[in-house]
Amino acid sequence: MMLQEENDKLHEKLMQLRLVSRAKCCLIAERGMSEAEAHRYIEKNAMDTRRDRAEIAQEILDSYDPSGV
Repeated sequence: MMLQEENDKLHEKLMQLRLVSRAKCCLIAERGMSEAEAHRYIEKNAMDTRRDRAEIAQEILDSYDPSGV
C-alpha cells in the first residue's frame, strides 16, 4: 500500500516536471528566451502568485495553444 502511494507521488511529480519542461520549450520558441530565463519566468510567476509551477506552466501552454482555445 505504501509503495503504491509512493509510486503515485513520483508519477505525479514526473508529470509536473514534463509540463514545466514543455512550457519552458514554448517560452524559448515563442519569446526567444534562454532556458535559464524561461525557468526563472515560471519560478517567479509561481512565487509571485503563490501557485504551483505546474499551474503556471499549464497557463503558458494554454496561451500558446494553436487551436485558439
